[in-house]
Amino acid sequence: MHLISDLANIFRRGLYVSGTLFECRRCGKGYRHKSSLYKHTKWECGLEGQFRCKICHHVSKQKAHFVHHMFSRHAVPKDALNDIRLS
Repeated sequence: MHLISDLANIFRRGLYVSGTLFECRRCGKGYRHKSSLYKHTKWECGLEGQFRCKICHHVSKQKAHFVHHMFSRHAVPKDALNDIRLS
């Protein structure tokens, strides 16, 4: 175990804030805010992506990432994606 280098990585990645680190018990991913950890455990950790691109089959776990993909890769206007639902 390399405690010094592990702590340096935590500080460098911005995961350590005023003595609090919220870490996922399943995968070890760390977050600054408890709400971010909650979203991760509910919608991401261990789950397959829920937003699928019908054009290129790209898969996203978060709607915001899917919207960005559609806008940047396929030039679909963001306002056209407001009513996207889980696939």
